[in-house]
Amino acid sequence: MQEGGIKMIMNSVELETLKLCAMGRFMPCSIAGKYDLPELRVSMLNFLVKKGYLKTVKGDEKCYRLSRRGRDILYNAGYRYPDDSRPRKEGSIFKRRIINAEINVLLYGAGIDIYTESLDELKEKNYAYIPSLTVRADTKSKVLAGTKFYGILRIDDTAYVIYYADDEFDAIFPDYEEQTFSNLISRIPGIKHISIIIVCGGVEGIMKIIYPDTVPVLKGGYVSFAGVKRKWKYEFCMLPMNRDGLLQMKINSVYGLKGRIAEKFGDINIPIKLNCFDAVKEGKAFMIATDMNITRVGRGLEQTLYTDYIPHIVCLPYQRPIYQELAVRMQYPKLMKFTVLNRNKVIEQFPILAPTEEKIKPAKTKNGDYIDVGIERGLACNEK
Repeated sequence: MQEGGIKMIMNSVELETLKLCAMGRFMPCSIAGKYDLPELRVSMLNFLVKKGYLKTVKGDEKCYRLSRRGRDILYNAGYRYPDDSRPRKEGSIFKRRIINAEINVLLYGAGIDIYTESLDELKEKNYAYIPSLTVRADTKSKVLAGTKFYGILRIDDTAYVIYYADDEFDAIFPDYEEQTFSNLISRIPGIKHISIIIVCGGVEGIMKIIYPDTVPVLKGGYVSFAGVKRKWKYEFCMLPMNRDGLLQMKINSVYGLKGRIAEKFGDINIPIKLNCFDAVKEGKAFMIATDMNITRVGRGLEQTLYTDYIPHIVCLPYQRPIYQELAVRMQYPKLMKFTVLNRNKVIEQFPILAPTEEKIKPAKTKNGDYIDVGIERGLACNEK
């Protein structure tokens, strides 16, 4: 307590909001309330703007951005993030910043540690993500210059390389990309598999990205993601950038959860000839396909062609039409069944998937001290 005012201590939710904005550099205003996260509620963001820790900036899209005061608070607390010396508010670089910020939020909301500061830290973490921006700062080189992937996500023994696509015309230089992310991942011990995640704005155009009616022929060595999927040996997963995608990622990142779901459907001792599936029972082969692994579902359907098993796909509601379209494009001739996991029911059955309401507590610096944000005048009281 000090005369004339009350010492103000920042709380943990406010701190996380500032850290998310610092990591993303530009946080789109449209994200407020989108993911049911307390850190990104409209009221929280407006409060931090009012306090002068955040500001809004206009460009191709209106965004929240750390103010000098907000950045100083993080810096003094030991949370230091690189900033753009000349921030652009339009064009492709700005759009990439916006997408990067939202990918961070989606993974954060799914319980992934997004605050990894170096590739070396991924050696010790099983559920962690490092954005390409952080890799650039960590390696102090331009090794990632020209690459399109947004970061590397580690879940157990799998490294997921994350891309973003709007439509079938988004493209990359596949050989250069693969060489770059393979070299980075080779520095992380314990990784046995590499998979690709393509993030997209919604579910409507997912199949057009990797299964367009006509694969685009592009100039200058660029290859569309449809072409890349044919070229690379990796499994491809799709991830919508919305509340559905957050639940999808949560299911995928909770240790052992997919196995627990599979046990509810049948015997998890799978015949080798059906190794894409998770359980079998009475002539049905069950696949827990909540991760929208398009490659695995396609291979699974092919496996059942040579057996008497009926494929039974367990998925979230928005995923069913995508898998149905996949079967049509594959000209799959057999019966195919679905079990759709209702959002509310699956959360009720597995409470760990519910939106988290963290107990608000005083925020601390990296050294464990409380973050004092100064004296708020006019709030003096005479309590002894």
